[in-house]
Amino acid sequence: MKFVVFSALFCSLLVGIPTLLFSHGNWLELIVRTAIAIFIGCMIGIEISREDLKYPNVAQSIFGFLAGGIFAYWLESTVTFMVLGSVIGLLLGLTARWWVKYAQLP
Repeated sequence: MKFVVFSALFCSLLVGIPTLLFSHGNWLELIVRTAIAIFIGCMIGIEISREDLKYPNVAQSIFGFLAGGIFAYWLESTVTFMVLGSVIGLLLGLTARWWVKYAQLP
């Protein structure tokens, strides 16, 4: 479980610090971008330590659903596109087992 926390913290700092420096005081943008990074970091961390959770695919799907919904909210979408963004995030969470190993951090 410590890999999940570390991965979420690392991704939030990786996104949060540049956003804080360059968003010119837009706190909502900082919160939304950092939240998306935390949820994606949790999906990555769960993949690193799959044996710690009983149902890792369910957890990755939930985090993907939340990341997709928040991303659609950040784009100021209509409700239809928020649902579509959440479903796309859900699919990313379901398929995280296959694509996480190819994602490279800078």
